[in-house]
Amino acid sequence: MAASKTQKASTYNPSSKISLGDWLDIWMNQFLKIRIRQTTYDNYTLLIRVYIKPHLGHICLDELTPLDIQQFYNKLLNEGFSAKTVKNVHIVIHSALKQAAKCGYINQNVSEAVSLPKVERPEINTLSAEQVTIFLQAAKDDPLYPAFLLELYTGLRRGELLGLKWDDIDFNNCTIHVQRSLVRVYDQAHKTKLVLQPPKTKAGYRVIPIPNFVADTLKELYNKHQAIKQQQPDYNSLNLVFVTTQGTPIDPRNFERKFKQLLKKANLPNIRLHDLRHTVATLLLQQNVHPKIVQEILGHRDISTTLDIYSHVNLELKKQATNCLESLLNLGTIQEN
Repeated sequence: MAASKTQKASTYNPSSKISLGDWLDIWMNQFLKIRIRQTTYDNYTLLIRVYIKPHLGHICLDELTPLDIQQFYNKLLNEGFSAKTVKNVHIVIHSALKQAAKCGYINQNVSEAVSLPKVERPEINTLSAEQVTIFLQAAKDDPLYPAFLLELYTGLRRGELLGLKWDDIDFNNCTIHVQRSLVRVYDQAHKTKLVLQPPKTKAGYRVIPIPNFVADTLKELYNKHQAIKQQQPDYNSLNLVFVTTQGTPIDPRNFERKFKQLLKKANLPNIRLHDLRHTVATLLLQQNVHPKIVQEILGHRDISTTLDIYSHVNLELKKQATNCLESLLNLGTIQEN
């Protein structure tokens, strides 16, 4: 009898009317929350609350059509929302309906029939080696100079940089161990707070060597922290490498603002902080560092990600390769003769 009830509950039942909005709540709390990171859960919650529920939440699951979803996506695009936003909304809807089909609430995932806009990859802007030197000179007297120096020798993600702890730095071997990120998440009251969380993938856990002079700069900062702790035992209770003057975690948004100020001071192009990560990768590839090494330094899960993002560098490397062949084979001289 128990098996019969279980089987009945798992089959499609057209009389069980449940709205998309109600199903999204069930899906998020019962199926998704146990297997995703808090930041992903918060992002999904925001997309559901702001976009999906107001437009589609009232429609019953078994009455939702591809046209309903397509018209919703087109409306978002017409209102000026980006293709990336539409794609993120679609990821939520598609995943939720996939689970609903598995549970027997619907016969098929109707979101698979919609057309999605093409998401253009953001243009990569980088600093040249000369511009990096100019930037570091401008940042030299800033308290966050060690953070920018480390960033420009490692290409860490912003959260990884701000989430580093002193225990992650091996001064003897001049290496850093990436083990977490500092990120902003939403609490139950829809307010944000800073938390430390592990990397998304195994590739995020990595060891990166740093030059001796960078390690020396960090050692000086460590000694300053220790001196303050002698006077203020509660200072920097999280043992982070980069903190505010009060010893609290640095808000990633404030770090971005500081970066913009230093760019302006150095009279350099107004690029994103994330473009420093691109700068490191580009400079390494231009020096013929093997892409596999660059992949491991950046913490990409797949080398295809590295090669795809930095295709602009690959073109230059291909030109160098064909020039090498030209020099080696010397066919131009034969043709002239």
